[in-house]
Amino acid sequence: MGGNCQDWDTWVEILAQRYPDWEVLPLQRIQKDSRFLAAGLDTIADLAACEIAEAVRARQGSLQRGKGAKVTLHCIGHSMGGLVIRGALPKLFRDLIDTPFELGHYISLSSPHLGIQSSWWSPTHAWRNLCWLSAPISQQLAHLAIQDTSGRGLPYLVELSNPEGEHLPLLARFRSCTCVSLACGDALISLPSGVIHPDFVSVGPSPSSYGRPFWRLDAISSIDGPSAGEKKLQASCPSSGKFAAGLIGSKGLFSMLIGQLVHLWDLMLSFDNAARKTPMTGSETPRKYGRPLAATSRMSAVSTPKQASQLSWTISEDLTCKYPSELMEGLRTIPWRRIVAHAHHWPYARNMHVFLIGKQPEQFVEEHRMSRECIEWLVEILAE
Repeated sequence: MGGNCQDWDTWVEILAQRYPDWEVLPLQRIQKDSRFLAAGLDTIADLAACEIAEAVRARQGSLQRGKGAKVTLHCIGHSMGGLVIRGALPKLFRDLIDTPFELGHYISLSSPHLGIQSSWWSPTHAWRNLCWLSAPISQQLAHLAIQDTSGRGLPYLVELSNPEGEHLPLLARFRSCTCVSLACGDALISLPSGVIHPDFVSVGPSPSSYGRPFWRLDAISSIDGPSAGEKKLQASCPSSGKFAAGLIGSKGLFSMLIGQLVHLWDLMLSFDNAARKTPMTGSETPRKYGRPLAATSRMSAVSTPKQASQLSWTISEDLTCKYPSELMEGLRTIPWRRIVAHAHHWPYARNMHVFLIGKQPEQFVEEHRMSRECIEWLVEILAE
């Protein structure tokens, strides 16, 4: 939302170094309609499908004049872009019906797969529940907040996650689907929505660690255990933490204050968790926590309602994500690799929402350097 092609400069540079034979193309035509309160996700998805289809046809034409290999399409989307890619798949396949190609890896970076609503008990996230107020101007935020219907039909994100629809079966054709999101610090996307795991609660570092910048990646394994890629990630970037080089060793008064604020925030979360145990009102229903998260064995195992009024809303373990349970059950029908990114820049970061794409104009020097290191690890997913 509100981005441009230059936002991907860090990824383009790193991918060009790691895979010199690949063609990396950030989408250009969606820039105007992706501005804040511009077009809805469905309109942007159609524009993206057209641009991707043209790029695939051009690439396939060059390969046919050479070795005759088939194009492999990898898709990486940040924030709203991760949803746009999912929405573009049906039109993309229709446009490329006569063009041979195969799907490689799908990676979403801080994308709100479960929407952007939260419980009202989560004060730092609850402001997103008011996105419906912008619906008369644009459907963009209403799509993201799953507030784009008035009881008639299904919200757009629910349609994207319907196993009986046309979007989710096409997403399942990717060689792998990976969702990466920040553990904390992203004011726009909650962790449960970003990693499609409402039961997961991230455990951050101790307050004493906040005197220095650091980052690390953690893989969340499914019930079937870690995949080969997750084992590689766990071995190369252990959960004990990968700290950035050139750290600030001394702790001053300000860093001690940060530690105390973090401790205060933990107490507030404890209060919120206690409040969550009180009866909920309206259509919010309590959940069973601690369930192992695994892919449903069959696509037909999930039945999606026909109208928005029939959806069953529920809330994530940490209260930061409110979503229809049918949306989550649909997404569970395909296997996901979930990666949590922990990052902290001392004493504060300029914009953690762009950490996973390394948008240099909105980052401090050390913050951007950590982003580059993180992205260098993430691009290895595409080598599998």
